[in-house]
Amino acid sequence: MSTSTNRRVNKTRAVAPGLIFALLTSVCLTVHAASPVREPGETISYLGKDRAEKMDAYLPDKTRHPGLRPAVVVIHGGGWAIGTKSGTREKDVCSTLARAGYAAFSIDYTLLHYEGKPWESRLIKQAWPENLHDCSDAIMYLRKNYKSLSVDPERIAVLGGSAGGHLALLVAFAPESLKQRECPLDGLAGVSSAVSCVISLYGIHDLRQFGGAYFPRDSIGQASPVTYFSKSGPPTLIIHGDRDTVVKPSVATDMAEKLKAAGAAHELLWVSGAGHSFDLHPPEMNVEPVVLDFLKRHLK
Repeated sequence: MSTSTNRRVNKTRAVAPGLIFALLTSVCLTVHAASPVREPGETISYLGKDRAEKMDAYLPDKTRHPGLRPAVVVIHGGGWAIGTKSGTREKDVCSTLARAGYAAFSIDYTLLHYEGKPWESRLIKQAWPENLHDCSDAIMYLRKNYKSLSVDPERIAVLGGSAGGHLALLVAFAPESLKQRECPLDGLAGVSSAVSCVISLYGIHDLRQFGGAYFPRDSIGQASPVTYFSKSGPPTLIIHGDRDTVVKPSVATDMAEKLKAAGAAHELLWVSGAGHSFDLHPPEMNVEPVVLDFLKRHLK
């Protein structure tokens, strides 16, 4: 890592996630179950066959990385309205992780639905809280199907960029009561969506600073990860470009300050000269070693 890169670390002890939280008590109609995994590595219908949103699996070589592997769920960005699991950035991130021995899963999730051009035309359908539920279901799906995927259910991380960083932070810090559906997908009731650590690439922690216009007005606080920052939350790695003109550097600075105030373990890495929306290998700095070091320490 370049000596000019500003990296700040505040360490606290992380709480290891359990497999199961208290059983849900609400009575619901049956929700279509996600299809079982036939061959790890295929595109997976993790939300059920009736949903268009899928999950792409990038699995390590079994001969080099046998047994149960640590996993990372990758959440794409796109202003909560566009983007895809198979984007260039997502492919770079997941391929990099798989080569390093991590099972990486890139997901699609519910997006804002506009009448015409995203953000500029009439909003037809909100994405909140379905987008969070989808992302949480991805964690639960891995935990439920850990044997067929050769994933260690106690070593799961989440990584997201921009809007995906916002959702990743919510998955990491929000309570299960917010992340769980009122009617869970069949087979996922009672399965935890807790993660061991989270990586936010130019993400958003407070919708009052950025993104609030794309959420219901009465849900801004509920949908802001900062609401849930606490000492018991998982370790957080923030990576942000100091030339970002979309999600301003002040957002990352404030996020680090809020995590510190909450006593939460965190690290802040500035990528000097970088703007918004980069992968693990921006021309300004190769952040791959930092990401892999963070995952190695927290997915032991």
